[in-house]
Amino acid sequence: MSLAAMLLVAAAPLFGERSFTFDDVIVAVRNAKVKEVATFLARGADVEATDAEGNTLLMLAVREKDAAMTDLLLRARARVNVRNVRNETPLMLAAWSRCEPCVEMLIEREALIDNPAAPWTPLHYAAHQGDARIAARLLQAGAKPNARSANGTTPLMMGAMSGVPDVAKVLMSGGADPALRNVNQDRAEDLALKRGHTEYAAVTRGEEPRSLGRRVLDSIKPAARTPSNP
Repeated sequence: MSLAAMLLVAAAPLFGERSFTFDDVIVAVRNAKVKEVATFLARGADVEATDAEGNTLLMLAVREKDAAMTDLLLRARARVNVRNVRNETPLMLAAWSRCEPCVEMLIEREALIDNPAAPWTPLHYAAHQGDARIAARLLQAGAKPNARSANGTTPLMMGAMSGVPDVAKVLMSGGADPALRNVNQDRAEDLALKRGHTEYAAVTRGEEPRSLGRRVLDSIKPAARTPSNP
């Protein structure tokens, strides 16, 4: 029987004769019940069991930003480089949820920094979410600053979605190329300006970002004063 079919039979235990189901484990993970999950694992729960979308318990834990649960599952030897049906890895999901301790634990356990099987990388996800600290950690671990998605989107372009200037600073200091264009011929600056993220765009031009109000004031030139007649 497939896992999807098992999930439809709520009363059927996923773990043989044991008195708990896969749903019980999922609920415990999502509700941060670390001791309860530890008990399930000790009683034979499969740490690699997945939901209908291919998410393992580890993936669910990092999506919930639960560092304690993540630590428990890693100590239970949960695999760090599995992929769900969208080809997302635990590290990608940890970057998306902005769980910095989870990212650190996964990197320490040699999680793939880039995901060759997917159009996106953990660095794309961190940039999209506006998390400069996680972006910096991924770059430090060897993430490719100019990784391309299927449509040519780079992490610097993804960062334009959130428009956090510090993300652009981190990416460019790590080697991101602001001149690259996607299939629509947009650069990171173009995408930032389309969303009104002027400070992010400024960083991609190599400028120090300033507030929009300061920019407006700087653009106003005082009118030349006509000298009065003596």
